[in-house]
Amino acid sequence: MIGFIAVLLFIGANAQAVGSDEDTVRAVIAKEIAAWNNYDPHQIASQYTSDATWQNPFAVRLHSSAELEKFLTKHFQRPGYRAAKDTEQAKIIDLHFPSPTVAVVWSDESSKGQID
Repeated sequence: MIGFIAVLLFIGANAQAVGSDEDTVRAVIAKEIAAWNNYDPHQIASQYTSDATWQNPFAVRLHSSAELEKFLTKHFQRPGYRAAKDTEQAKIIDLHFPSPTVAVVWSDESSKGQID
C-alpha cells in the first residue's frame, strides 16, 4: 500500500515572507518536516499561523494551527500510523506568494505500511 501526503500551507507573518522569499518559506517547511519525522504535533503546528489552512489527501481540512495540533495529537496516538515507512521524502511541488505576507505551499511524500 502506498499513501500520499500532501499539505496545503498558508504561512502568514510566521514565515516573514516578503515578495519571493522562498528561502524563508523552505526553512519553515524543513522545520515542519523534521517535526513530522519526530511525531511532534506541537512543533508541526507551531510552523503555521493561527489562520492557516492545512489539508491532506484524505479530505481532512483544518483551519488553524490549534485545530491542526489537536488533530495530530490524536492522529499520532493511533498505532497503525507509525507503522508506515517513507518510500519518498517530502518535497515541495509548488510554492508561490499570492501576497507579500502569504505563501502557498503544496508538498508531497509517499509511504507504505500505514495501517488505518
